[in-house]
Amino acid sequence: LAATALREPAATAARPRLAEIARALATRPRLLLPWGLYFVERFTVGMFVVVFPLFLAERAGADPGERGRALAFYLLPFAFFQLGTHRLTRRFGPLPVLVVGTALYGLALAALGRIELSLLLPFLVGLGGLAAVIFPPTLALTAEWSTAASRASAMAGFNLAGSLGFALGPVTGAWAARSGDYGFAFDLAGGLAIVAALVLAAALLSRRRTGRDPG
Repeated sequence: LAATALREPAATAARPRLAEIARALATRPRLLLPWGLYFVERFTVGMFVVVFPLFLAERAGADPGERGRALAFYLLPFAFFQLGTHRLTRRFGPLPVLVVGTALYGLALAALGRIELSLLLPFLVGLGGLAAVIFPPTLALTAEWSTAASRASAMAGFNLAGSLGFALGPVTGAWAARSGDYGFAFDLAGGLAIVAALVLAAALLSRRRTGRDPG
């Protein structure tokens, strides 16, 4: 309702056609890197919020309240630690932060199905903090690697990739958990994050060797 009271700014240039936007994005294939990483991050979160409550119910006999509290131990640090991640990104740059954070996040996800239940809640806090490492740097890379004319479209592609990941994560998680092998589900999510970290490491090495961004 408040937005309806705002005046639209005067247009300073004609809006580009869809074909022009597509051509502008096609000249920057490097955008596939932050888009793909955000897809992986949303995929793992989507899988987690489906598989983890089932895992708790079966392995620990947790009731709905206990499952909700356990999710909060993951999701609240995930939300609040992103401010710190933003500061790390400004200090060290997005790619180094992403390489380290994504690799540790993948390893922690894979370990989730094997950890002792007595250590689960503090482990979830750390897992949520590592998940918070991914979003701010990928957003920064998307903005940095797009032009002023294509930035809005680049951000739209970024959100599309994330939404697609969040849609596919629960479906894949439900399929993996159907057999009762929750470890496989966590290994799958962690493995994807580790593969993403390796791709990021290659991009970082390429950037340092050539002095240019990948792509």
